[in-house]
Amino acid sequence: MGLMKNNKVKDYRCKKKLSYKERVIIERYLKDNLSKTEIAKKLRRDYSTIKREIKRNWYRDRRWHWVYKVNIAQIKTIKRRIKANRKHTKLFTREWRNFVEKIKEVMKKEWWSISASIGRYEYEKKKKAKIAVSTMYNYARKYDKELEKLLLHKSWWYKKWDYKYWKNSKLLELESIENREEIINNRERKWDYEVDLIVSKKSKSVILNIIERKSRNILTKRLPNKEKLTVKEAIRELLKWKEVYSITTDNGTEFTDLIDICEELWIKWYRCHPYSSWEKWSVEVHNRYIRRYIPKWADINDYTDEELKKITNKINRLPRKIHWYRTPEEIFYEKTIKYF
Repeated sequence: MGLMKNNKVKDYRCKKKLSYKERVIIERYLKDNLSKTEIAKKLRRDYSTIKREIKRNWYRDRRWHWVYKVNIAQIKTIKRRIKANRKHTKLFTREWRNFVEKIKEVMKKEWWSISASIGRYEYEKKKKAKIAVSTMYNYARKYDKELEKLLLHKSWWYKKWDYKYWKNSKLLELESIENREEIINNRERKWDYEVDLIVSKKSKSVILNIIERKSRNILTKRLPNKEKLTVKEAIRELLKWKEVYSITTDNGTEFTDLIDICEELWIKWYRCHPYSSWEKWSVEVHNRYIRRYIPKWADINDYTDEELKKITNKINRLPRKIHWYRTPEEIFYEKTIKYF
């Protein structure tokens, strides 16, 4: 019985569109008053395809009767196909091609995403782009392989681990993020910072990432290890000639010696809740930006300080939707740069 069923399934023409000849046969059988199931068996088609074909393409004649005719059915199907592919037809014109090539050049040079480059074009030219971001992504994945290679968006999957709750006595003495001022939460002023470390799997070396909350401008430094003294001295070096009102960190032991800096410079230090990195999400997002250039499997020691500087400059020159596609560098230093 199983073999018979498989043979019957093979007889049916699956995943193939109805041809003009088949529509002629459907019209003839409908005139002979045959049912849809009988037509499906004779054409070796599924019942649902015949039902859908008749429902979509029949029309009312002069006598107000429902009628199915071949020529009208064929015209309706062709119109539907043209309408479905109309989204990407404009992209093949010369004008649209030039616009796509401009965006490609910027993406290659600055290592931006499609949304950032289109948004920056709109900000500089002060007019709407000729293409939406979603259609540009669809075009890249369907038609343009060169543009598809430049895409930065990837879906990452993280495994959840069960950790034991651990308390750090020094950090628990600090103010919680719940007591943080509204000026800091609303990002109304400059010089409020968030700090985090990017760890390497293959070595002990780490990258210190410090972000200014209002402008999203980052400062980075490569460290040989994540001991308290090295982290403390690196933060002091990066924030030496800058006004600092507050620092927000997680509950890591590497940040325990920052109490001395905060007492010296009258800085307020806030800690996040345990295992809730989303409370300092702006640093976490920028850690992901750095991971575009330095992936997790890579060794941080393989990258020089000059290369890390170039990466930070590229990230600081990336247009942000939240800033109306202005760069963090432009907002922090209050200047304008032209890319188009």
